[in-house]
Amino acid sequence: MKIPFYLLLYPSGPGNDLVLRLKKELSDTQAYKNNSLNAPPHWTLCSFAVKAGQEQELLDQLDQLAPTVQGLTTLTAGISSFHSTGTLYVDLKEKEHCMALQLEIVQELKKRLPFLKRNMLIASVPHLTIIRGVKADLLEEIKKELKNGYEESVCNFNSLSLLQEQSGKMKLLKSWNLHEK
Repeated sequence: MKIPFYLLLYPSGPGNDLVLRLKKELSDTQAYKNNSLNAPPHWTLCSFAVKAGQEQELLDQLDQLAPTVQGLTTLTAGISSFHSTGTLYVDLKEKEHCMALQLEIVQELKKRLPFLKRNMLIASVPHLTIIRGVKADLLEEIKKELKNGYEESVCNFNSLSLLQEQSGKMKLLKSWNLHEK
């Protein structure tokens, strides 16, 4: 049996506060409420599944990898959306730096754990989700509402986390601090 996992970076600082505030604005409006508003702000780097019994090897390798990876500070870059999934998100600036960090972590993990090479899905756009699962006709309306409260903010990414999906719910298994300058 394969077990689904997600590797995330949690932001800290004003960028995290911004996303929390935008989520709160939406949760105060009954029409927009859904469970994705309860998720903390995060950037999903990748998802993958491992066979039962491989979890400890995964954790051991992340224990070794995380302290060698340097964290990242960037700015938010406005509110955008993925219409195909009904996702509204805060975009991140300095995409090349964000993608370089993501690639460093993903490639090193694949090198250390060859069984991940075939089943890892890599997120293509670094972002912080505000809400997902919104009907397409509401996305633009919500985006216009939230743009009034948007302000460019600093995001620090210094914490790597591994989540496991269990019965449709996400369980935090472990978090690691990334190396700081």
